[in-house]
Amino acid sequence: MSVTVWSKPRCVQCTAVYRALEKGKVDYEIKNLPDFPEELEAFKALGLMQAPVVFAEGLEPFSGFDPDAVEAIVAKYGVVK
Repeated sequence: MSVTVWSKPRCVQCTAVYRALEKGKVDYEIKNLPDFPEELEAFKALGLMQAPVVFAEGLEPFSGFDPDAVEAIVAKYGVVK
């Protein structure tokens, strides 16, 4: 999977990222942050301090809802009609 969204339950910013990716027709995988405490600590060490944490192959990872970063993912991985 080229795009992974590390999320947590009832996360408004996570939902915003999902919707934007779905609108751009980007396939992505969701991983639940609370199930991976070791990953959570690694993300914090990288300065990625809020959910979601988004990794897209070939792009800089980001955390939270960053419209510009999501747009870059859609441009790279989205399906153009």
